[in-house]
Amino acid sequence: MNDELLLYASEPSGFTLCKLNTPTVISRNFKQNVSFKHRTVVLNSFILVAQSDRPIINVYSFTKEGPMQKLHVPEKLTCLAASRSGKFLVAGTATGKIILWEIASGTCFAYKEAHYNAVSKIAFSYDDAVVYTVGENRLMSWRVIDLINKVDVSEIQPIATVGVHGSEITDVHVGYGTALDSRVYTVSTDRSCRVWTGQFLKLITTFVFASPIYSVVVDPAERAVYTGSEEGTIYLVEMYRSTSSRTIEYSGGLQRIVQVSADECPKFTHHSGPVLALDLNFDGSVLTSGAQDGDVHVWDVATRQTLKSIQGKKGPVYSVTVLQKMPAEDEFSNLPSLGHTADERFRASHDAWIRIPNQENEENVTFSISRSVFQIPQILSAEVGAQDDVVASVATTDGNNDAELQDLREENTRLQEAYEELYKAFSNSAEASIQA
Repeated sequence: MNDELLLYASEPSGFTLCKLNTPTVISRNFKQNVSFKHRTVVLNSFILVAQSDRPIINVYSFTKEGPMQKLHVPEKLTCLAASRSGKFLVAGTATGKIILWEIASGTCFAYKEAHYNAVSKIAFSYDDAVVYTVGENRLMSWRVIDLINKVDVSEIQPIATVGVHGSEITDVHVGYGTALDSRVYTVSTDRSCRVWTGQFLKLITTFVFASPIYSVVVDPAERAVYTGSEEGTIYLVEMYRSTSSRTIEYSGGLQRIVQVSADECPKFTHHSGPVLALDLNFDGSVLTSGAQDGDVHVWDVATRQTLKSIQGKKGPVYSVTVLQKMPAEDEFSNLPSLGHTADERFRASHDAWIRIPNQENEENVTFSISRSVFQIPQILSAEVGAQDDVVASVATTDGNNDAELQDLREENTRLQEAYEELYKAFSNSAEASIQA
């Protein structure tokens, strides 16, 4: 914990970077910054902040107060998220659209209407295969590969859509694992925290609290859920409990509704206003929180005592992030400009490698999707009978030979259709196993 850092942001004071367990301030008050909750992305060597008053993303180095770059975007952004691999950037807008860029090239892969109202939160699955978007009380899951590959934006459809919450969803946390076997946690001003299966968003459990909930974070091992409430209390919900027969059982499941008692539930109590942001350190032993009252607290999880308190901020603290180490200043390099429309030309500048099963023996087809299915090149691995594989590649072309280009497009369409059939069968099988 000695090397861990805390980056927190308040309105209008800006960002402050300090040691997690000491009051030592490393840098503070990034200039020309006007931003709010869910608009900040922290990457290896820089910070991206979507400005709330204009269609611009400011790019900051960790060691300089002024923005290193200003990236212009098509419209004002209401939320921002980067894939865990650092390859993709997704934003939501006040008009309900989602925009997907490749960070390395600035290429806009998708610019699509997704929600009827403003998109308030975006999060990726740990394997970056699925992105989750929130608009008021509606949660959607999208395959990243669809957002990248579909030529016609109207063909892009969410994997699942749920709107069970009675009012606005205020925060989302995606648990560890692939999109197929992870859990998604949503909290709302309807006083509930709901737990869902990964990409298919099947309801597992509903935890009901005494007051509206504004933030959520989950232990890395998913043993406990921490929720920040309207009155300033942080509740610790233990996901597993001991029984009288000395066994351990899951606290929810089977769409069970669990009432969380304000008196019996372990809690952290020092904030005097809604808790807007929560984060945990690497091993889950230290909790950080920021609230409407302008205070930041660092807590020891085992004792629920404050290790450090930062008070007197002029405005609400809308973001707290624990960093494992100080980023190197020399890692920063300028980012390319972000595209304003979906660019179909990217297919001519990226290789797409797809492995499909032997069509002569379809009865024994088994296959799995690689962890890097979201990456380019995309790889689908298949085991068919005696392992005879047909490897097809869509190679780059300079566009000078129209006949060759047409052949490549037809081949790409055929392979895409084969992939869609395989993925549909795989998804149906996975959903059946989840329901069972």
